[in-house]
Amino acid sequence: MEDMCGTTTEGAHMAAVLMMANWIYDLEIYETAELCKKMNGETYHVWSSDEPDELQFSPDNMREIFSKLSSPKEN
Repeated sequence: MEDMCGTTTEGAHMAAVLMMANWIYDLEIYETAELCKKMNGETYHVWSSDEPDELQFSPDNMREIFSKLSSPKEN
C-alpha cells in the first residue's frame, strides 16, 4: 500500500514505493482507504502496472512519476 511504506524521508518513501511498482509486475498499489472500500464491495481506486518497469524515475522526475500513483484506475 502506498501509505504503509515507512522510511525516514519523503524521497526515500517515494523511491521505495516506485521500486516495488517497477520490480513486481502486475502489482496493485492501494491507499488504505481504497483497500477498505474494495473489501466492503464499494467502488475503489487502485494503481496497477500495464508493463514491467513502467514508472522509470530519476531524482529529477521522482515527484512527477510518483504522482501517477494518485491518478489510478477506478474499479
